[in-house]
Amino acid sequence: MIRLEQVRDHMAVKLRDGRALFCFCFGVSRADFEHHPTIRDFIRQQTQEGQCSCETSSPLGRCCLKTLPDA
Repeated sequence: MIRLEQVRDHMAVKLRDGRALFCFCFGVSRADFEHHPTIRDFIRQQTQEGQCSCETSSPLGRCCLKTLPDA
């Protein structure tokens, strides 16, 4: 059994911890998103430019843009 404290990165959609990541490609945490509402635009731009690695970086295996909270 793997305990929560053994997990390296936590998904923000699952946990409310400010350190939990919304975007694994660019290391954007829940706290980052809450303090910088325009960060969604940064993620979208980087994704459009092909700078993301969603399939391999994200535990979901897909882009995080649909899982980001509304600004």
